[in-house]
Amino acid sequence: MGVGVVFSLFRAAVAAGVTVFLLLMLSAQFPAKNAANEEERIFNADNASTFGEDPEPRRLVQLNELGSDDQGDFAQLSIDGEMRLLRAGDVFLPCVKLNSILRDAVLIDNCGSYALLGQNLARTGGRLTLTAVEEGGLHVAPPNIVDLRQNRDVSKLLGDYRERLFKRPLSLRGVVNIEIRVDPLGERKYYLSPGKDPALFTLLPLQAGDRVVAVNGFNLASSEALTDIYGALGDLNQLALTVARGDQRWVMLLRL
Repeated sequence: MGVGVVFSLFRAAVAAGVTVFLLLMLSAQFPAKNAANEEERIFNADNASTFGEDPEPRRLVQLNELGSDDQGDFAQLSIDGEMRLLRAGDVFLPCVKLNSILRDAVLIDNCGSYALLGQNLARTGGRLTLTAVEEGGLHVAPPNIVDLRQNRDVSKLLGDYRERLFKRPLSLRGVVNIEIRVDPLGERKYYLSPGKDPALFTLLPLQAGDRVVAVNGFNLASSEALTDIYGALGDLNQLALTVARGDQRWVMLLRL
């Protein structure tokens, strides 16, 4: 993927309302004097090393129907064009399972990185491109799921951040403190603590030291995660944010 195409994806994502967590992580990692420099530094530092590499395996998943029968709730998914009828707990790809069926969507466990997929979730028709990044395989312990999509205070807060993204995107730097640690394998890990705006830690079930693992199934450990997230966010109106706290997973369902 060329640099110009990547920049276009980034601008499209911002126009659609990038989640505050993603922007904060990028702002903390790549300080810049203006938005143009921010883009250049982001992609030079994080994605230049991936140009020319073989792409990671991708699987296209689409939700076609939600329903119920005498055996309970089911979801009909298209996986790389193959139709499958699945129920909560079914593993349908290596390290990928249908975690739960919600009223208007399904929650997918992509090797411990959770993705929200619904029929009307995206303008593309509810499609999701998965790239598995295993962190010890499927997690046996169920995640703590917090559905904040109907919370008006959360929506108002995110709406405020989205407006600032249009006008003053770099003004979000410091709203939350983000510590970036690099593990022995060279992977960046993002840890949160309260910053200038305590509302995030008040309205969302966050604690100091929480680690952001993934944005809608895209694990931040992947070398292509940032590019994937940029491309996906342009079509999403709601998503799952995966946070690690000790050996537990917290999954926050958010509306953009």
